[in-house]
Amino acid sequence: MNILKMIMNSKNLVIFDLDGTLIDSAELVLSILNLQRVNMHKELLEKKKIIPWISMGGEDLISNALDVSKKDCKRYLNEFREIYLNLKTPESLIFPGVVRFLDILVRNNIIISLCTNKPRKLVQNSLEDTSLKKYFNFFVAGDDLNTKKPDMQNLLKCMNYYGISKEKTLFIGDSKIDGQLANKCDVEFWLYSSGYNDGVDPNLVNFSFDSYLNF
Repeated sequence: MNILKMIMNSKNLVIFDLDGTLIDSAELVLSILNLQRVNMHKELLEKKKIIPWISMGGEDLISNALDVSKKDCKRYLNEFREIYLNLKTPESLIFPGVVRFLDILVRNNIIISLCTNKPRKLVQNSLEDTSLKKYFNFFVAGDDLNTKKPDMQNLLKCMNYYGISKEKTLFIGDSKIDGQLANKCDVEFWLYSSGYNDGVDPNLVNFSFDSYLNF
């Protein structure tokens, strides 16, 4: 069966993760972290080093990438986010084929949303800097709730907003926490394997794809 027909025939809502799933933001994140590390007189990191931390949320990212304690984490996280807020997200960072795929979903009356651990202001900036803002009327960001992915509440908020059941929902992501989240909510999970795959349990994956150009 055609991959798109798999969605059209059974789903009304497709929820995406953002970083590593729709946008390749790792280079931006790495540039900020390395600037901070230089100021701390620490060696530069390589991109592959930070990949497992990007999906975790700000505090875990900063704690691991800067080798700082949880006690000092907030100061460096605030610095990180202040720098990030002043950076543009180039349109070229959208993974190839994403815009076409979103267009196809919209044309076929599939609702699309986002569920990410990225703070709302940074999500808004990323969407506004690129061509993606028009596609997402509603999304759940990392600071919208007292919980973060993989807590069920983050994905359930998207589903409840649109009043769509788990059977009619598809979640597309690239990380372990995305797979865990979908599993907790009993929602079908598709893995974008060309993202920041940090060792996703294959038992949690209903379908895997490596390019949006395949749709």
